[in-house]
Amino acid sequence: MAGRVWLEIAGHAFPGAGWSDSPLSVLGSMRAAIRHALDDGEGDVYFFEGPYFTKLLLTEDRALRVVGVCDRYPAPDGGGVIETEATVPVHEVLDAYRDAVRSLRQWAQERGEAEALAVLQKMSELDSV
Repeated sequence: MAGRVWLEIAGHAFPGAGWSDSPLSVLGSMRAAIRHALDDGEGDVYFFEGPYFTKLLLTEDRALRVVGVCDRYPAPDGGGVIETEATVPVHEVLDAYRDAVRSLRQWAQERGEAEALAVLQKMSELDSV
């Protein structure tokens, strides 16, 4: 299922406003990245159409540094080029994730998309964080 999906990082639409990708895949990647960041200090959110990913890094004060990276033309260290970044409280990232899942769930319910609803139900498990 293709659709519009992007992140707002410090007022910057990343990878771009109206980005077309797989919302379920991006949200699934975001769910895993949040879990990894909270458990291990670092996680990556992948966009599947294009050379973009977002790194989530847990800071010493338990906030998340959110870094939008384009690796089309890798930097000398191989990490890509940072296009935008911000450090935000963990709850803001969790709230944004939950809002996105709720919005997509509503869309799927309205259209009778049973398979999407089943996937989104699993993604809602992050609500316990």
